[in-house]
Amino acid sequence: MQYPTQSTDPPKRRLSREQIAEIEIGHTDVTRSQKRVLVFGFLLVLAVVPVAHHATALMNRGGDRTSWPILLEATHESLAMLRSDRKDRESSSGESKLRHLVQANRVLLHGMNTFESQLEERSQLQALLLSPTQAFFTGILGTGNEEVYTGLENWLFYRPAIDHLIGPGFLDSKQLRARRQSGSEWKQPPQPDPVLAILDFGAQLAERGIQLVVMPVPAKASIHPEKFSARYPATTTPVHNASYGQFLEELRNPEVFFENRFEGYREIMRNPANRAVYKTTCERLAASRKTPESGGVMVFDPSELLSQWRIETGKPQFLSTDTHWMSQTMELVAGRLGRFVHGRIKLPDRTPPEMTVVAATATQPGDLVAMLKLPPTSTHYPPVTQHLHMVTQRRKHWTPDPQADILLLGDSFSNIYSDPSLKWGESAGLAEILSLTLDRPIDAIRQNGGGASAARAELANELRRGHDRLAGKKVVIWQFAARELSSGDWRLLPMAVGQRAQNTQTAVGTTHHVSGTVESMAPLPQPGRTPYKDHIIWVHLTEIEGNAAFPGRSALVYMRSMRNAKLTDITALRRGKRARFRLQLWEDVKQRYGRIRREEPTDDNLILEEPFWGELDASATPRAKKSERESPQASSGTETASMAPVSTANSAVGGTSVAAALPPDLLRQIRGNFKQLAESANGQMTVRGRNGWFFHSAELRQMALEQFWGEAALGIKPARKEKLADPLAAIVAYHEECKRQGIELILLPIPAKSVVYPEQLLDPKLCEAPEPRIDSAHQAFYGELRNAGVNVLDLAPLLLTHRADSAGPVYCKQDTHFSPRACVLIAKQVAKHLEDKAWFGALNRRDYQSRAETITITGDLCREMGKDTPQKEELAIRRVGQDAEMTPVEPDESSPVLLLSDSHGLVFHAGNEMHARGAGLPDQLAKELGFPVDLLAVMGSAARPARVSLYRRIRRNPDYLKQKKVIIWCFTVREFTNSSWGIIPLKK
Repeated sequence: MQYPTQSTDPPKRRLSREQIAEIEIGHTDVTRSQKRVLVFGFLLVLAVVPVAHHATALMNRGGDRTSWPILLEATHESLAMLRSDRKDRESSSGESKLRHLVQANRVLLHGMNTFESQLEERSQLQALLLSPTQAFFTGILGTGNEEVYTGLENWLFYRPAIDHLIGPGFLDSKQLRARRQSGSEWKQPPQPDPVLAILDFGAQLAERGIQLVVMPVPAKASIHPEKFSARYPATTTPVHNASYGQFLEELRNPEVFFENRFEGYREIMRNPANRAVYKTTCERLAASRKTPESGGVMVFDPSELLSQWRIETGKPQFLSTDTHWMSQTMELVAGRLGRFVHGRIKLPDRTPPEMTVVAATATQPGDLVAMLKLPPTSTHYPPVTQHLHMVTQRRKHWTPDPQADILLLGDSFSNIYSDPSLKWGESAGLAEILSLTLDRPIDAIRQNGGGASAARAELANELRRGHDRLAGKKVVIWQFAARELSSGDWRLLPMAVGQRAQNTQTAVGTTHHVSGTVESMAPLPQPGRTPYKDHIIWVHLTEIEGNAAFPGRSALVYMRSMRNAKLTDITALRRGKRARFRLQLWEDVKQRYGRIRREEPTDDNLILEEPFWGELDASATPRAKKSERESPQASSGTETASMAPVSTANSAVGGTSVAAALPPDLLRQIRGNFKQLAESANGQMTVRGRNGWFFHSAELRQMALEQFWGEAALGIKPARKEKLADPLAAIVAYHEECKRQGIELILLPIPAKSVVYPEQLLDPKLCEAPEPRIDSAHQAFYGELRNAGVNVLDLAPLLLTHRADSAGPVYCKQDTHFSPRACVLIAKQVAKHLEDKAWFGALNRRDYQSRAETITITGDLCREMGKDTPQKEELAIRRVGQDAEMTPVEPDESSPVLLLSDSHGLVFHAGNEMHARGAGLPDQLAKELGFPVDLLAVMGSAARPARVSLYRRIRRNPDYLKQKKVIIWCFTVREFTNSSWGIIPLKK
């Protein structure tokens, strides 16, 4: 019998699952072929996006001026800095060499960062996939993106505001230290302490006998936490950052700050870099501590009020899909703020301004919806409507009074319902309602975003340039978003008044065409990372040539960098590059652009220069030059002529900036689309668009044409006799007829609806440019008329600018005509053109009554649809009357102004099928001019029948023209090709 032998090997220890996994991972077998495939695939994934982006840009003819060249130029500049003055550096110390190396590295890193950011923003892959992907994540999964959080009941929240509420205390010493040491190689770290900045600002104001009132506006989730998460009940206690209570206590009782935190700045200032930032402020605060009776900071905190009001009324206090408050919330706060100021501060008596309140509405999806970057067709977040109280002064929008004794500094919470660029109405914001509440004028400096320093920096810069904006002030109210307490740069700004510079010879209203070299410029913004769609940066130009108004050959220039959440052509500029510019004084455009978020230079000498507003000279851009080379017949009326900058000399929008015409290839594609749409009507009048919009097929046929005047007019259908076909010859001849009679002819062509609202008809991707000018043929035609001396008021810029106003669209959705809102806008523009005439000032004028009303219509484009007729369209009108009973203003044949028109002179004026009485173009002209106009309007064409009617009227009354100064010839642009023209005499 054999017995089993006993093994002498030691027993095996059982391995844990973690040890087995570590062994298996550490001994993964990969063949050589697999390695190559994996490495190649990884590199391919990294390269495919930038390569595809660059290839697409090259195929689109014009190249990519925003990404690759930036990286190449940053590399060249960095290397040039290392090579320059090599002999000097070789003989210098090691510390100097290191400084040069660090500076060159900073330039290269900045270029790399800018390259990556713009590559990401302009990626073709992102443009293709982002919107549908975001629609899936938001609509199906209920998630937002890196900037927007989704809440309950379709509410949206701005991530920085949420981060402020749930993040660490903004006054925590570790948090302050971390932010103080943040920044980057090319960006200075922020000054993180809001208490220090506010007390310093208050101390400087107190030295001039001015009281500072601070008003932090709480975040949306602070008042509505229950809309963000079901874990938060709807209580009357607002949610705040952990440091908010300390913040209020230190402002209301500064001795708490001095006893607990002020001495810590002695330790901070041991760093020489910090000493330069904090030394002056700390010395000023130490001195103010010894004289507490000199003043202090008052705090108006509306958060408790809003929470209580939410519980009492059961109504939301913030817009569900926007970062800002509801209009009624703003008005509530403005009223309480007015009472707060009136009850605590003794103000001298002032003559109350004449202010009138007009009811209005504003409808928008909200800035947070735009930041989600959903597809244009998404209906997940419908628009929200707000009812406003517009404040007007002498029939004009309310404006700040620099001579007032109260100054409001604010951000977008002050601008909402006031700044037209935010698309939530105008003249109905915090400043306007506060002025109404106090019944006294107030001054205001407001910038969208940057509440920690933007408006305050603008004030400081005005003072340093010698403009004493604080003269005569008794109170400064500083409003800012509470989220800025955690993330804002609370710069310490001196409020000293400097000497007014006399370094330009530029007169107000003058435009200079110059060339210059970009010495430096602010970083470009990143679209989609902020709630604001518009942005302005500064550019420092040197070596300026072309105008003697710049004796120092240097200028500080503000330029629009982002419009409607898209970067502008300023991306073509880079440091060291030379370009052509159109410059005018910043003061000329400040009222229009001053509230858009903008960057300011930090260079002490540069900031003292009188700033200019600049635009790239379109004729000098690479694309324009290329067009000129390709088509020497740029003035012949082809689409190439439209590449020239739009003239504003006879424009309907004095100074309004409208996007340049689109590239020729895109224009040809758009014309082809119009042709297909016109043919789809099969001879019918109406073409159905999107979202309840309808269009006239004859208008679309004309929009498909490249040229419709001269010899080209003979080949256009419907066919006309040779002598009746050309609108150019007929209009120029009529202009000469009027001129011989001493009468000014103003041509007022009404743009096609499809020009102002192309996205409601064409592929939205073709209309991505903000306010695109797709009517290249009309622009070229108007240029021909102006060359012949005809005064043309091109209304397209005006209507494009106001097409999304809160007061309503500028065209009827269901009708061929413009809307009542457009009647008001056009009348104002015509009045502005006439008010400078010598004869105008001698007239007796009166102030007619006006009243806001609402009407419903079924437009002429929908009357024959039978069962498919849509619901009636609702329109807001401004009815004009002679008395309290609103008796219509009747046309007057003795008026110096004659409106010669087609049905655009009758709609909303004649009643019955013209929808209303007392609200049309003749009525609005009477309101704006202060006297009734004469009217000769026909239901048919104003191209020939209206002129014939005028001729017959003159024959009946030979003295008819003696009192006439102006004939306004108004008609729809489709008459250029849809009507007969010919030569019609004014009189024999």
